[in-house]
Amino acid sequence: MMQVKDVFIPWYNAYRFIVQNAKRLKVEGLPSFVPHDRVTLLNSTNVLGQWINSATHSLVHFVRQEMDAYRLYTVLLTCCKVMAPFTPFFTEVLYCNLQKVSIGSEESIHFCSFPQELNVVSVVPCNDPLKYTTLRTEPNFRPGNSMRVVADAVKALSQEDILSFKKSGQITIATHCLKLSDIKITRGFKCSDGVTTKEMDASSDVVNRIQRLRRKYALEPTDFVEVCFKSLDEDTSLAAQILKSQTLSRLPNML
Repeated sequence: MMQVKDVFIPWYNAYRFIVQNAKRLKVEGLPSFVPHDRVTLLNSTNVLGQWINSATHSLVHFVRQEMDAYRLYTVLLTCCKVMAPFTPFFTEVLYCNLQKVSIGSEESIHFCSFPQELNVVSVVPCNDPLKYTTLRTEPNFRPGNSMRVVADAVKALSQEDILSFKKSGQITIATHCLKLSDIKITRGFKCSDGVTTKEMDASSDVVNRIQRLRRKYALEPTDFVEVCFKSLDEDTSLAAQILKSQTLSRLPNML
């Protein structure tokens, strides 16, 4: 069940996200979605895009090594090709829909060549796992009364402790030896230049509240809504930053 929760559900959610937004462009009468070419992706200065690109090719390298990385659309295609030998039917469903916007693509993912490891001069590898992201740990067990102290200690692990735990595969907390299956490690992207953690948290909270209301009233992703909110702070710059951080075609209104 952990594979379904931690791998297949996030994977499918990413696929669904890009498909829904591609449909939304069509409904709004905007230009159709066209994926970026490889040169554009490699020359991108977007830090998040660079990290995703690096992680994708690390996956390709790992899979090839065990058997003998872009923007969301390219990541999904590459992941499908890498995983096709192991999940042939699941990847075929995703690929057949994704390839509709790619001119000259194969009809089936099983006709595609297996991804090659990237070998170009313009990519600079980064061995620092904390340069663009931060690590966070959560207990992957039910913290009863006897394990409450352990659970709290797991949540409080430092970045160095988490890296050491990932490398060794185990850690001892209050005489309890915990394995990788006992602790869930998640990554969070560091704040962009000029953006504070408070601004990111506030923006995320507003978006989450809107999404919950959309689900409550069974709205489709292509349904337009008007969102109004009022900042109770004397300084309205944070609210303005929240509006600016969103890239939707119609921004909320601030009273």
